Amino acid sequence: MMQAIADNPHLTLAEVAKLMGIAESTLRNNLSAISRTLETPSVSGSMIECVRLGVVKICR
Repeated sequence: MMQAIADNPHLTLAEVAKLMGIAESTLRNNLSAISRTLETPSVSGSMIECVRLGVVKICR
């Protein structure tokens, strides 16, 4: 999920959800759970933490 967002920074959350084949509400609920688990205040904070932990790879 976080990797899909990182791989498609130009897409909205609705578009990422569609790409993944899930409802936008499901994506948002999962992102909230990730933020709570990582104790970050936002999706951006969660992304930074995921990159720091090596869970998400940023390739350009």
